[in-house]
Amino acid sequence: MNARQLIPLLLAVCLTNCAAWRSQIDPNARRYDQIKATFKDSEKKTLLLRVSAEHKAHGEQGDDITDLYKKGLLKSFQKSGLFKEVGTDISNPDLELVLNIAREEHFNKVLTFFCGFTLLIVPAYDRVSLEGNGTVHNAKGDELGKIRIQAEMKALIGWVFLPTIPTYFVSTSRFSRDVVNSVLVQMMENKNLWQ
Repeated sequence: MNARQLIPLLLAVCLTNCAAWRSQIDPNARRYDQIKATFKDSEKKTLLLRVSAEHKAHGEQGDDITDLYKKGLLKSFQKSGLFKEVGTDISNPDLELVLNIAREEHFNKVLTFFCGFTLLIVPAYDRVSLEGNGTVHNAKGDELGKIRIQAEMKALIGWVFLPTIPTYFVSTSRFSRDVVNSVLVQMMENKNLWQ
């Protein structure tokens, strides 16, 4: 990439700013700290994590995000301290979590056009909804419980939001943490997993 191509790209990145907020927080994620403080497990178990993720942007198939969610969930589950071992390649695990995530971006095509046409003066609007469904199985393959996640984040994009750019990073981080916390709360509350 030469300087002629790099300067417009850097200018666009500097001028593109975003105000973001979590518009729907999964109710289980809100209770994470309370549940974690009172959680007593009999013994830590090994967990095999199987994740698939689908990404759509305004009804059309988007980028493959399975690895992104798999790595994020794996790291967060390992940090949680609830399990003896968490991995995507464990033989003879005590528990297996199969989680399917659907992430969809909904944006207004007219605003997006005017945002680009006016060089980001007219802001664009984006809404990201996330749904997840999963099941937890024991070593024999018996289903021990179901997992359900629902969350949503909204954003306004344009150079006028320069002072609010930190909200994007904070909101995105919290949005990802909500997903993990919701799954962990549902697992902690399921007594069948810890017998």
